[in-house]
Amino acid sequence: MHGLFQDIRFALRTLRKSPAFTAVALITLGMGIGINTAVFTVTNAALFNGFPIVKDNSRILYITNRIVSYPDFEDWRTQAKSFAGMAATQGLFKFVSESSDAPEIYSGTPVTVNTFQVLGVNPQLGRDFTTTDGVPGASPVTILSYELWERRFGKDPTVIGRNLQLNGIPTAVIGVMPARFAFPQKQDLWLPIVPTSDVLRRDRPFLMLAVARIADGVEIENARTEIETIGQRLQSQYPRPNQSVPEAKTFNERFIGAGATTLYKAMFGAVGFVLLIACANVANLMLARTLNRSREISVRLSLGAGRWRLTRQLLVESVLLSSVGGVLGWWIAKTAVRVYVLLQRSDYWFADAVGAAMDYRVFGYVAAISIGTGFLFGLAPVFRVLRLDVNNALKNGGPGAFGGRNGKNLSALLIAGEVAFAVVLIGGAGVMIRSFMNIYNADVGARTENVLSAYVALPSDRYPNGDAQTSFADRLKSRLEALPSIESVAFGIAPTETPGRSPYEIAEAPTVDEQSRPVTFVSTASPGYFRTLGVPLLSGRDFNDFDRESSLPVVIVNERFASRNWPGENAVGKRLRLFRDGQSPAWLAVVGVVSNVSLGDATRQQFDPIVYVPLRQKPTGGLGILARTRVPPENLTLPFQLELHAVDSRLPYQHLAPLKAWMARVGGTYELTRNIAVLFLVFGASALLLASVGLYAVVSYSVSRSTQEIGIRTALGAAPGDIRRFVFRQVLLPLCLGIGAGLTASLGVNHFIKTELVRVSPTDPAVLLTSAIVLALAAALGCWLPARRAMRVSPTVALKSE
Repeated sequence: MHGLFQDIRFALRTLRKSPAFTAVALITLGMGIGINTAVFTVTNAALFNGFPIVKDNSRILYITNRIVSYPDFEDWRTQAKSFAGMAATQGLFKFVSESSDAPEIYSGTPVTVNTFQVLGVNPQLGRDFTTTDGVPGASPVTILSYELWERRFGKDPTVIGRNLQLNGIPTAVIGVMPARFAFPQKQDLWLPIVPTSDVLRRDRPFLMLAVARIADGVEIENARTEIETIGQRLQSQYPRPNQSVPEAKTFNERFIGAGATTLYKAMFGAVGFVLLIACANVANLMLARTLNRSREISVRLSLGAGRWRLTRQLLVESVLLSSVGGVLGWWIAKTAVRVYVLLQRSDYWFADAVGAAMDYRVFGYVAAISIGTGFLFGLAPVFRVLRLDVNNALKNGGPGAFGGRNGKNLSALLIAGEVAFAVVLIGGAGVMIRSFMNIYNADVGARTENVLSAYVALPSDRYPNGDAQTSFADRLKSRLEALPSIESVAFGIAPTETPGRSPYEIAEAPTVDEQSRPVTFVSTASPGYFRTLGVPLLSGRDFNDFDRESSLPVVIVNERFASRNWPGENAVGKRLRLFRDGQSPAWLAVVGVVSNVSLGDATRQQFDPIVYVPLRQKPTGGLGILARTRVPPENLTLPFQLELHAVDSRLPYQHLAPLKAWMARVGGTYELTRNIAVLFLVFGASALLLASVGLYAVVSYSVSRSTQEIGIRTALGAAPGDIRRFVFRQVLLPLCLGIGAGLTASLGVNHFIKTELVRVSPTDPAVLLTSAIVLALAAALGCWLPARRAMRVSPTVALKSE
């Protein structure tokens, strides 16, 4: 132990004597370890941690089905024996609060009263739901999120027992959940599901998601099999509502998905390359430093120090250096994670999960890779010490003491390796960025520039029926269109948002059973919706003010729907019916066909069949507002607020923003792809920087070691160009080998993200060639500076240098 402390003290003195070397090595290691740790934090939160605060996420399954009724859920819960508890959520709803002069829209989820017990989370303040809260006739109650409690009520503990007006219904606050808790997504409050007679109808789609905690001693696959068996039994007993077998998924499968998992794993692999480049850089620096210390090491060996004793000393220096680099990396990682969280959507629970993920596991990971990298890059100088020629070193202390050519070969190998890793990273970043740009620039079928969008929820107490809802829409439209800067106003869903789906049937088509009916997107639209979005009307007419509940029910279909169901025919005048809400559907006449618009596809490449229903015939309490403007839409946010306040001063709004900005937020896959494309760009830039710095350091060292040779060449008449070529030749071979190996590796590595790329090949020759050229230019810059210095060497000074 005493010898170890002695080695540490000696290492500290040695590193302190070489401040430039120590600073460069620490910054390089800090970048490599910091970026690696930040991505580990994000990846760990996404793939393994699950919902923040929830107890034992790995023992929870999430059960979904195409159509789930409350009786189906009760059958799952009573018949399944593999679970310690099962709960359910109904979905995310909007609630208008009027508890103060500043009304807000709250997002809330009805849940079964045992939901928080199944998740293993208790309210931080107040109480949990009880069975009496979930019986018909019980007084309405709610539990608030910590964030709503903090934002709206200033963390006032007396909020317990206070009534909130939620959609005009007095609802008592009974509890507040802990900070960062979010389930099944980030929201403001939870309410108990009350199984009324309407809820208990087996033919009524009701539940969105069931959550089940696996009992102790039960394997996940056995629990899956049991749920599927119960689903098959219910399918045979009640075929109409059970059109598919329920799927029991882990957190990763349900909320992350295979595509995102692939991207996160690719991202984690990419930062592994960044760390290896950093290690190669420091290994080259350590190797060069060890060569400079050849006389010192030889003297110590001649005085009786063993080679393994010196090996331990060098490894202690390496590990000490990497440990300090790990401390710097921890700080870099914390900063990077904080920035990543800020870039996430404020209403996305994953941001909180990442923010809470820098715990003891991450600290242990930092410690492990810090020590591991110390041993890894410390092997290069150790290898040279074990081959040291003591006699040669005592004579001249030159690189020949270490077997000069072998030392150069090892250095060249390290250069080739980091160049190869850098090419792979830059190539991966290139295809990811090009894929995202294909999404960003995709034609969604609508003109989205100069459109202002917003959402309002109409509370049922003041807008109880379709007449009241359409009357509000008419008044708001009139006031907004009176503004000189607004061209037109309409109500409907924004492009790339996901509307509801419905089975449908075509008149005069062969009758099929319920389970075989095709399904289509169904979206509500007001008159002028297509004109406001610039969607061409291909045939027929648009909706108008005469399309009311009392008139002939009509629809407009998109080109994809028309060509699928009436190929080669005019769809106008055809009839169809939609099977929604468990009602006996009426036949709907097609009055128009419009161009395709991308809905429900975050990649913006897919155009699905869509049926548009007129707003006056299918009124809704949630209105998406779209206003085409003559000026930049962000300039009209204040006038919009004033006009909305003039129509109803107690009505809150959400998502008031230019349509293009809102579209960038509504697609989860779009946002994930954007974030990971940016991260790959950061990784590629880091790899480029580290590789350039590494090349510069190696060439600079080589120039300093070759000062005498350069002087002799200059004295013998070598021109500056000859000296420049002499310097560049020293890295030309490893650079070419590294670029070749990197391009070859990219052909295989990029295939891991092939399924997540949009309209770009993982082996895109333009991207790979560009990555090679960029790295070659960076390498040229890294070599040019030392070469410039070498061309200025005075022959007289050089010949005296040794």
